[in-house]
Amino acid sequence: VSGQSYERYLREHLFEPAGMRDSRYCSTSAVVPRRAHGYDVDNDTLRLAAYIDMVWPYSAGAICSTAGDLIAWSEALHGGRLFSAASYHEMITPGKLNDGTVIRYAKGLSLDSVDGHRRISHGGGIPGFQTELSYFPDDSLIVVVLVNTAGGANPEVLSRSIVDVTLGAQPRPSVAFHGRLQDYVGTYAGVARGGKQVVHVAVDSAGKGLVYRAPHQPAESLSYSGASDTFDHDETALTFVRTDGRVTKLRVDEVYGYNTYTRQP
Repeated sequence: VSGQSYERYLREHLFEPAGMRDSRYCSTSAVVPRRAHGYDVDNDTLRLAAYIDMVWPYSAGAICSTAGDLIAWSEALHGGRLFSAASYHEMITPGKLNDGTVIRYAKGLSLDSVDGHRRISHGGGIPGFQTELSYFPDDSLIVVVLVNTAGGANPEVLSRSIVDVTLGAQPRPSVAFHGRLQDYVGTYAGVARGGKQVVHVAVDSAGKGLVYRAPHQPAESLSYSGASDTFDHDETALTFVRTDGRVTKLRVDEVYGYNTYTRQP
């Protein structure tokens, strides 16, 4: 539409107006001063990241940048210097499913809160690198975490630690659950990320709470949110759906994804 290459369009219409002098469409051949190498982890040992041609990630991750430039990006984006007010409003408006359910994801940005502080954020990953960029509109706070390894350090955990130090960590109040834990125990299956996934819910070893296990993930202890049939761990919310009093479905809101699973016989 613009008559320009994607690389040139980014430079002229986004990077330059935002003052991002150290950002570019990634190249595997260009010599870039102070460029960080990416690493993967194999059997607890760091290895150079596997080669990836940046033609393939394209608009889903082929950007090379710095923490400073991403602060400049956030200030320009949320400060109204890149898009019209109408476009920005559309960009940060939560999506809505066909059944009317409002989710915590907008157009390329997640919308949630940390200890009562509104957050607009997104993470990213590519071989050898992981990232997390968070903007707190009510606190004039931007947190950028860039990690040049795909294992070990977790940018989301590091970001949360910085937020806790900056804004003050707030212990989450405990809400007692007085229902029947066995109502929720079972195996649930559904389509997620383009294929069938199976998740499990069980009572913990102490018999006092629930644990949730997603594919290829460790079991997570669930906390009762106080809302009917809703539990959570970290930012993930799990809502059990009843039919004629019996739990038949599980809705899993992971901010970045929202999936519905059916309880298996």
